[in-house]
Order: sequence, then structure tokens, then C-alpha cells
Amino acid sequence: MVQSVKKHFPIDRADWIDERPARNGVIRPEDNPALRNEWPEAIYMIAENISLRNFTLETSSDFDLEARVQALVKALSSLVSCIQLEVQNP
Repeated sequence: MVQSVKKHFPIDRADWIDERPARNGVIRPEDNPALRNEWPEAIYMIAENISLRNFTLETSSDFDLEARVQALVKALSSLVSCIQLEVQNP
């Protein structure tokens, strides 16, 4: 997703984003939900075996809405393409 978006929208390369460690614009949550004080919905769904994977996509509010929407559409299109490949070639 990052690869498809970075061609059209800047990726935050900071080591810390939203008070969490980040790498190449990706923030990964604590692997063990039991170590978290609060559980966002995505973590809860994994902990309760409702979902195997979750992605929370965000764009910086520093950019206009149209550019942000286009970046999110590119990210989702990339994800759908990857899922289609996994389904076709398990």
C-alpha cells in the first residue's frame, strides 16, 4: 500500500508518529493486546479472533481533502489487488 501511495502522496518517514514507533510511514501496534491499556477496535478484533488482519489508513490533515481521498483510494486498490493475488495463488 505504501509503495502505491508514495508515488502520489507524501509518506511520513518520522521514527515516531502519534506517539508510537513507526517505520516508513507504518505504525505497528504492540503484538500482544494484553500489554495494552486500551484496545482500539482493530486490536480487539484480532484478540477476539474476529479478524486476522486489520489496517487503519490515515492521511495528514495538512493536505486538501481531495488529495487525501485519492491517496486512500490508491491504498485500498493496492490492498484489494494483493488479496486477489492471494486468493488466486494460495
